[in-house]
Amino acid sequence: MRTRLQSLAFALIVLCLSASTALANTSPETDPTAKNELRKEVINLIQNNADFVELEGSAKVSFIVTSKNELVVLDVNTETRGLDKVVKDRLNYKNIKTKGVSKNEPFYVRVTFKQS
Repeated sequence: MRTRLQSLAFALIVLCLSASTALANTSPETDPTAKNELRKEVINLIQNNADFVELEGSAKVSFIVTSKNELVVLDVNTETRGLDKVVKDRLNYKNIKTKGVSKNEPFYVRVTFKQS
């Protein structure tokens, strides 16, 4: 009898945890059009900055959009020295105009810098 109660209690705990996990992951998804617009806006923010950088290389940038529509860079994965600082300086806490973007959801953009 005791083993059955323990099994039942364990099953209830697992059920509650899986239900709460499912509910926690039901944030509205960003539609593909908004993601594409966000990507374009991020690239424009990087390109349109006044101080041109003489660096070449690529980076995978991960960031979130806050409830105030500001970009917050989480990580810049690159092998090019100094490129992470340039990307962070150009993107961190910049306001975006793209509508329909999920807040506090990580986004990833690959950028490439080439000297002209």
